[in-house]
Amino acid sequence: MLRPCALRVRAADQPRGPESDRPDGVDRGRVHALRTDLALTNNGGIRRDIPAGALDYGTAYELMPFGNRLVKVTLPGSALKLILEHVLDGGAPDAHLSGAVVRWDSTAARGRRVKEVRFLDGRKLENKKQYTLAVSDFMAQGAEGYAPLARYPQEALGVLDLDAFIAYLRRLPQPIQPPGDPRFVTR
Repeated sequence: MLRPCALRVRAADQPRGPESDRPDGVDRGRVHALRTDLALTNNGGIRRDIPAGALDYGTAYELMPFGNRLVKVTLPGSALKLILEHVLDGGAPDAHLSGAVVRWDSTAARGRRVKEVRFLDGRKLENKKQYTLAVSDFMAQGAEGYAPLARYPQEALGVLDLDAFIAYLRRLPQPIQPPGDPRFVTR
């Protein structure tokens, strides 16, 4: 059972739209909970903006009302790049990412938009190297075009998305400062 949360968020609303990774605490919480290299959340998995001011359990639940379990997927860099290409398929990011910055070309042909993936520690994505990605069980099963994820080893650790989000936010200094660093950068 989840305990109530009382957190404070600074600044204006954090939009959840296409070029936004503002509910970044969602993905950062997943990286921390599952100890993965990256986390990815489809836009449909984030149902509202995070308002400035007090953040209670009800508002957090409205943000992620599905009760998705988190899954750690282990996959090669080449597959991760394919997943990121899918995120950019519509011409703008359609998911939220934590753990790396994706440089992409909006004018390039589909499947050739990702130009570079660099982890926050400065490492570049290597096609043959194995990485871990935190996603919801919904995405891990291949929903919303993420079918390639279902082909790779998965580990369900029994962590709910909302629990990971709240636990991560509780560890941050209050009031919580929205992230200002973009995860998808056009070239």
